[in-house]
Amino acid sequence: MRRWLLMTGGLLIWAAHFMGVYAISSLGDVVQTADAPGWRMAALGFSAACAAAAGVFLIWVARKAKTTPAEGLAPFVVSVGFLGGLVALIGVIWQALPTVIGAA
Repeated sequence: MRRWLLMTGGLLIWAAHFMGVYAISSLGDVVQTADAPGWRMAALGFSAACAAAAGVFLIWVARKAKTTPAEGLAPFVVSVGFLGGLVALIGVIWQALPTVIGAA
């Protein structure tokens, strides 16, 4: 189970970010408008927390790569985990850009 967490941890963070930002914007749209400053800041704060989680995950995987023996599937598991963490970090930043840029 630990290998699966290592391989899919970054993608799980990205999925949680997507669902969280969608929920925040949907709730904001019901209460006010989704582009109201308070709701945008809530989404931006959540995005920052998810980006930090992806960064911590990347650091954890990088440290794991240093201590992992180069035999069997271990290097593959670490490589997939690192790639998933990078994709998560890039995805979270990319999805947060509209919040940062704002509505014109």
